[in-house]
Amino acid sequence: METKPPLDTIVEMRLEDVESLFKKYKLETIHRDFFEKISLLVIASFGLITAIAWDQALKVIFEELFGGLETIHEKLLYAFIITVLATTVSIILSKLFLNRKNKAEKSITDHVREFIPKR
Repeated sequence: METKPPLDTIVEMRLEDVESLFKKYKLETIHRDFFEKISLLVIASFGLITAIAWDQALKVIFEELFGGLETIHEKLLYAFIITVLATTVSIILSKLFLNRKNKAEKSITDHVREFIPKR
């Protein structure tokens, strides 16, 4: 009668097989990649929820200002106004952050030179 190895030995052998498979296909960081993707999906979900909330709020404001969103013309006008608003805000924010990023990229000596009076 054949004796089987203990269960923990079998499990250990299988884990080694899995590890070698991960190394073979360069999947050693799969757990980190998985959680990174999950994090991105959660962030994207919150972005979508925020966009829906803003859409609802802006629709109410539009209805108060222009009387409703019943006809195709009103809906197109709403879409156009929101597109212009989103584009304008995106441009302003990107310029603000780009300026901050450029300032942050200056070296210490660049910051010191700004305070030295020029002759």
